[in-house]
Amino acid sequence: MSFVHATVAEVRVAVYDPEGNVVEERVFPTHSFTFSFANVFLAEFFGSPGLTSPPSPAWPITDVNGNVYLIGYGYGNSIGQLTLPMCVVGCPNLSPYASSVINAPGIWAGYSQCNVTSSAIGPCSPIPASVLSPGPLYVPTMVSAGSPGWQYMVNQNLYNVSGNTITIGSLALVAALYATLISTGILYSVLVDNVNPVLSLPPGYYISVTYTITLPV
Repeated sequence: MSFVHATVAEVRVAVYDPEGNVVEERVFPTHSFTFSFANVFLAEFFGSPGLTSPPSPAWPITDVNGNVYLIGYGYGNSIGQLTLPMCVVGCPNLSPYASSVINAPGIWAGYSQCNVTSSAIGPCSPIPASVLSPGPLYVPTMVSAGSPGWQYMVNQNLYNVSGNTITIGSLALVAALYATLISTGILYSVLVDNVNPVLSLPPGYYISVTYTITLPV
């Protein structure tokens, strides 16, 4: 858990008008790696892949639809051991989320702020893609940041295609995980952050959101 506490993340939100001009920019530290991400981290490093009976240690995760799964063996909702803990690009077999508001890894937004971001399952009051359309997800190669550690960056544009001004109160970095007892990926939130104050985005405008995660060395 000390690794999670030592890891630092920052959010950059730039607002663009329809001509591509920056009209506002905010940069703020993230405050909430989620409980699900903390349990994914614990399961990745302290799992017991050979222990299936009696039940192995199990770490709960909650997906973006509110379903709870246990990483480990021996329980009704066990998914086994992790094979890929955090996929954000080119993630296969996500059919269970086809009809969900959040149906692919990436950066997603919600209309409202979350009461407790660390336990949120995604952005609060998620904005559907028919309103805030996501562009391609960009994940640059991990590069050395020198003394702070290694940096991992994820960037995505979200376009207001609704024809109305909308509010953006929360953001989430959503990833997929894969495990030995499931045939599809599970979407869960790695980070959830409130946008404070709430952002108003006119029709035709878009935001570019960048999460930068610095890992300690």
